[in-house]
Amino acid sequence: MKIVIRKLRCPTCQKLVRGHAQKMNSQLKVLCSACGNPLRLWTGTSWRILRESD
Repeated sequence: MKIVIRKLRCPTCQKLVRGHAQKMNSQLKVLCSACGNPLRLWTGTSWRILRESD
């Protein structure tokens, strides 16, 4: 199944980007297409928003 990824704002490069999905083990990560920073994580039941720690 292919997911549709909306445009998201990357907190690292501060751009509005269309991410791309990458499968890792049983999880699905959405990465920034500009800098490669992980933005979202699908754990099988819900999406988690990944943020850098301050």
